[in-house]
Amino acid sequence: MALARAYETYYGQSRKRDRLEHDQDMELSEHLEGRLNKVEGRMDTAEKELRTTKKELTQSRIREDELQAAIDSLVHRIDRLIDRLEEHEQISEEERSRLTSVPYADRNNDS
Repeated sequence: MALARAYETYYGQSRKRDRLEHDQDMELSEHLEGRLNKVEGRMDTAEKELRTTKKELTQSRIREDELQAAIDSLVHRIDRLIDRLEEHEQISEEERSRLTSVPYADRNNDS
């Protein structure tokens, strides 16, 4: 009878220990799942921000190309106007340089 009672006590304690370990494992699993969900949420947000930034960058590059084309067109028109002006009257090289210089670009090129 003592042996049966000892086995019963051991078996009961073993089951309690197993149940406690199971409960701890489940708690840890829930905690890790919650952390994983937070990380996935942050990752989704970061991916959305990346897509938005890429879209804005593409739009900026398109706008930059449009502005560069407009600048090139203006430079070409200025050159044509100066050529036409030269046909009507003499322009010194100094005057031509003054008319064709771009102060902002010339300052950056001097650096």
